[in-house]
Amino acid sequence: MNNPRFVKQRDKYSCGYVALINMKKAFGHRSTLKDIKKYKSQLPFKEKLTSGLSFFQIEYLIKDDPILNKYFVGKIFNPKLKDLEHFSKLGCACIITTANERSGHYSLFLGKHSSEYALVNHFRNTTVAFVKKKKMSAILKKKKKTPYGEEARPVWIFSMAMKDINEEDK
Repeated sequence: MNNPRFVKQRDKYSCGYVALINMKKAFGHRSTLKDIKKYKSQLPFKEKLTSGLSFFQIEYLIKDDPILNKYFVGKIFNPKLKDLEHFSKLGCACIITTANERSGHYSLFLGKHSSEYALVNHFRNTTVAFVKKKKMSAILKKKKKTPYGEEARPVWIFSMAMKDINEEDK
């Protein structure tokens, strides 16, 4: 992955769109905040303007976008830090979901750099943040409670190398 200029969200509810844009940037493709309007027009089921993307809408946009779909290799639920470290060692980047009691948030996990983990658009007013292992573990443990129990947190995994391997097997 190169060193792109990542973008940060500029309102309360665009973190999902920004995560998709930053994933494209992580793999060297051009993408800007203007792409949010294009993504909104692609959704088959429209969300309210004051709410963010659901897990299903994120997945739809990943599969509908030819660039994102090219690098998408899979999804896991409720990962532990060791799971993300494993994918990072394989050259993967992940869109992670985190939550508190009232809302959720999407950000980009780029892996371990020196002794800290890189997160894109995770904290307010910070595009790229580096966090220690203890903080990263705490971020992954937060879950949103629903009337049916705790919400499962999906993580979407993207890779250049793994996609190339999968295509060779066909």
